[in-house]
Amino acid sequence: LLNLLSAQSLPILASSLETLEGILSAGAELSLLSRPAEWRTPWTGYDLETFHRLGVYEGFVTAELSSLRLYSALPEPEMAPAARSLLELSRLSAEESGGDALFLALGLLRWYESGISEHPRYAPLLLLPIQLASENNSSFSLALRDEQPQLNQALLEMLRQDFGLTVSLPAPLSGGRGQVLSPLLSALGQAIAGQSRWGLLEGAVLGIFPHSRFILWNDLRERRDSLPENPAAANLLTGGTDWTSPITAAGSAFGASFLPLEADPFQLAAIRAAQEGKSFALCTPPGTGRTGPVAAIAATALAQGKTVLRAAEKNCVLG
Repeated sequence: LLNLLSAQSLPILASSLETLEGILSAGAELSLLSRPAEWRTPWTGYDLETFHRLGVYEGFVTAELSSLRLYSALPEPEMAPAARSLLELSRLSAEESGGDALFLALGLLRWYESGISEHPRYAPLLLLPIQLASENNSSFSLALRDEQPQLNQALLEMLRQDFGLTVSLPAPLSGGRGQVLSPLLSALGQAIAGQSRWGLLEGAVLGIFPHSRFILWNDLRERRDSLPENPAAANLLTGGTDWTSPITAAGSAFGASFLPLEADPFQLAAIRAAQEGKSFALCTPPGTGRTGPVAAIAATALAQGKTVLRAAEKNCVLG
C-alpha cells in the first residue's frame, strides 16, 4: 500500500483513468489482454514511471477499451503467468482473511522517505475491488466486485503522521461510483505541492493490496507512545535480550481450562474471562495471537461436555 511490489502486481495500459473507472463502475466486464509483441514501447520491464506513456498507441488503446478490451503493459510470455499468480494470491487472501485483496489501483504517488533518499516509492491512490476470472488459464477477464472503491488509507495516514500533510478528501465514496478519482488527484496534488521530486502518475496497476497490514501498521503508530508501558514491547524497543515471557506450555491445564497451544499472560487473561462466564470481544491486530485463546476456550467447553458453535471469516481457522 505504500510501495508497489512487482511480484504482486500487473501494470495496465489506459489512456484515461477516469474513462476506465467509469466503464468498470457501470458494471462492464473487460477482457484482459497482453501487450502486442510488435509494439515498440518506451519502457522495458516493470517501469512505473513510463508504462502509462502510450505515445502512438494511445488511439488504439482508447478504441479497444471502448470495445471492452483492456491491455496489460506486459507481453504474452510475461502477462499470463503474472495474471495466474494474481488469481492464486486472490484466492488465498479470500480463504485466509475472509476478504479478497485483489484491486485495480488507479493513480500512483511517487514519494521519497526523505530529502536525501535516492530511490522513489510508488503508492496506489484509488483501489477498485476486482474480480479476476480465467478460462483455461489462458484468457482472462475482470469486473468490479460488489464492493465500494477504497481510498488508500495507509497512504493518507503515512502522509499525515510522517510528513504533516493533510489531504482534503473528496466527497464520500458512497456518493457514487465513477466520480472519485478526479477530485482525489486534485486534492493530493495540492497536498504534495511543496514536496521536492514527488509527483502523481496516471498509471493503473492490478495487484494484491492486503489491508490487514495497514491495520497492524496503524495500530503500532497510534499506540507508539504507550508501547514502552508493556515489558515485552519495552524490551524490543531498547534492543534488550534479557526479558522472557512467562509462557504456559501447550498441553497444560490452566485452572479448569485446557491449553492446546502455549499461552502468554495476556492470552491467559482472555481464557480466564471466558472461564468465568464473561462476554467480551477479543480485539487485536492480525497475527498477534487470537487463535490460541479461542482454541483453549473451545477445548475447555468440549471437555466439559458442552457444544461449541464456531464461526469465522477465515476458512483456515474453521479447518
